[in-house]
Amino acid sequence: MIFHRIFRFTYFLIFCIWGLQSCTKDDLIETPADTDSETTENPYGIIRIAEKDLTPDVFKLMLQDDEPATILFNNTQRGFRVNQPLQVSITEHQELFIRFYSPRPVKEVTVWATISGYEEAFQLAKFDVLPAFTEFHKELPMLTQSKRYITRSGKEIQIMANPHLSAADFKLEIECNDKYYQKLLSTKSKYNVRFSAYSQTGSWAYPLYPAHAREAVAMMLNYGYMFSSKEFAEELEKYRGKLHSDANKTVIDIDMLLKKVINHSGFVIGKVTTVDGLGGGETYGLNEWCFLEHYADDGAHTSATFHELGHCLGYGHSGNMTYEQTGTGWITLCATVYNKLCIEKKLPVYSRRFMHTRRYGKLYGSSKYNASRYIIEDPELDAIDGGLSPILKEEDEDTAQGTPLSCIITYKDIPQATESTFAPKDVCVYGNRIYIVNNASGNFSLEILEEQNGKLTHIKSLKEWTEGGATKGFAATPNGVTVAHGKIYVTNEQSRTDIFDEKTFELVATIGTGSWGEGSNQTVHAFDVLVHRGCVFIRDKKRVCVFIEDDIVPGKSFKNVPNYCRTSNMGEAMGTYGQTIGNDGLLYTTHQGNKKIYVFDLQAMREQVEWKAQRIINLTSYSPYDIAFIGKRMFVSFATGKNQPIALAEVNPETGTVIKDYTTVEGHTFNNVEKMSMARQTLFIIDRNAHTVTGIPVEKLN
Repeated sequence: MIFHRIFRFTYFLIFCIWGLQSCTKDDLIETPADTDSETTENPYGIIRIAEKDLTPDVFKLMLQDDEPATILFNNTQRGFRVNQPLQVSITEHQELFIRFYSPRPVKEVTVWATISGYEEAFQLAKFDVLPAFTEFHKELPMLTQSKRYITRSGKEIQIMANPHLSAADFKLEIECNDKYYQKLLSTKSKYNVRFSAYSQTGSWAYPLYPAHAREAVAMMLNYGYMFSSKEFAEELEKYRGKLHSDANKTVIDIDMLLKKVINHSGFVIGKVTTVDGLGGGETYGLNEWCFLEHYADDGAHTSATFHELGHCLGYGHSGNMTYEQTGTGWITLCATVYNKLCIEKKLPVYSRRFMHTRRYGKLYGSSKYNASRYIIEDPELDAIDGGLSPILKEEDEDTAQGTPLSCIITYKDIPQATESTFAPKDVCVYGNRIYIVNNASGNFSLEILEEQNGKLTHIKSLKEWTEGGATKGFAATPNGVTVAHGKIYVTNEQSRTDIFDEKTFELVATIGTGSWGEGSNQTVHAFDVLVHRGCVFIRDKKRVCVFIEDDIVPGKSFKNVPNYCRTSNMGEAMGTYGQTIGNDGLLYTTHQGNKKIYVFDLQAMREQVEWKAQRIINLTSYSPYDIAFIGKRMFVSFATGKNQPIALAEVNPETGTVIKDYTTVEGHTFNNVEKMSMARQTLFIIDRNAHTVTGIPVEKLN
């Protein structure tokens, strides 16, 4: 068992021994806890805390995003030593007070207390779990009532009520066999870690946020463990005679260096801009990216962090302790061990997934998603975040079901439209509404019809809206539409997807910046959109770009929705693209020029990692526009030509062979079918030549 002594004060206290009854460890676990019950007074004073007892009146989390600077930068309220991350004390308010500086929880923590005049310790408190960054306080039960306690030897004692107890009366010890906690205590270092806003000018102009402080705690715990490890000592030995303090290659005594880094006094951590870092003595300032990319399963970039650590140890830019001017040196040495211990899950905080600061922390502007340089598989991490693939929500909107709707929509159904001003490009049916993208030159719009009393009635032509105080319209040719969870998504060729409120038709968000590219918030044009299981799939000129639905915040997400991942490049070309989710839950997307359908497994998506196709359906003689599934049946629309008259067909999803030609169905002969949509047990079909939207009930497609 690990007993970690926090402090010891002496003071005379009158108490009496109530009895000498023996008690086993099992008996201790079942000892009644202190209770506030008004009907039954518990004679035992041990503070027993289950997870459900961590209520706001006694518990809060430190270093949260809303923590004020007056607390974050107050060294009496925020700061710790790496060998004492769990702080236990009695406060001036006569409360048991606990702070736990750790991104990971610990289980089964017991606080033992000894009072002057009786040297055997007794159980003062027991916690089933201490969550990460715990701050806990609770009044001592023996202040107002005499209470019984169990000693280490199993004896039962009674401590008489005493309202005058103070910290000086107690010596406290922590007992915790949690493997993670034992790892924290294995460090030889005693770094004193604090946080500072520094001058808030120049490179210090943008101060440390609590999210950076949380990551700093992880880094410091990792430093303490790493520099005390045999792995670091072994790697350091390989550099004997190879580390230099100056340009003259003055050799550094690595035995003294190891002692220096272990025994360094501490770090006052801040955040810098315009430079990667500033360090020296206890000053340790890092750019935001350093707080995020030190993990092997993030960018695994630690050059700046160990460069500044070299300055803290007293070394300048000559030699190879900061910049490697005289050969491979300190930053490579440290990075090698740090990455190795991350990958082997030996560091106390070895993965970004313990906190997911990129995703959930308040930052100055770093990308929410970043590719893992090394993948770390771990059931403990999966329990935290659901696994390495995105959290796919259960689909709660089944648009395929509903009453079949047989219809033909033409320009005559659109007020003030003519055959030349109505050119339907895509269609989506959601509830009792039909949404049609019209990309007639000079007349871009989203036409919305609603089923009322068994008839389709036109209710809206969405052509203009207010954006940034100005009247705007579709920036380029619109070409795709879908509706989900009360939002309308419309893609256009100017690398942007506009998102509207389904009820008010107001613009509430956008995906894409309006400039093509593959940056964090960009797409390369935009041709089709699909929403499924919490993901937004946008088919662009090269790939399917995946965005997370929850990242779209109405009123705030304008041109800044972060990309989660992209598929592999299927071939860059302008054209008509379609995509759908098959009966098997896979994503199917077309490539007209390649005459192929690419199939992707949603479970294989990984953050900022190129998403590769599970398989490819070769169509050989046909150029596909769009896909729709009716159960297990796959329908594909094709580009027609002199030697290829099939506009619509059922296709074998395994072989790509045409099963049946549906170019003519129910008296309709389609000339140029492009986009389709399956909803309400009806296949809705766009005929570009006829400028029509036709709804054919599924039962007619047997």
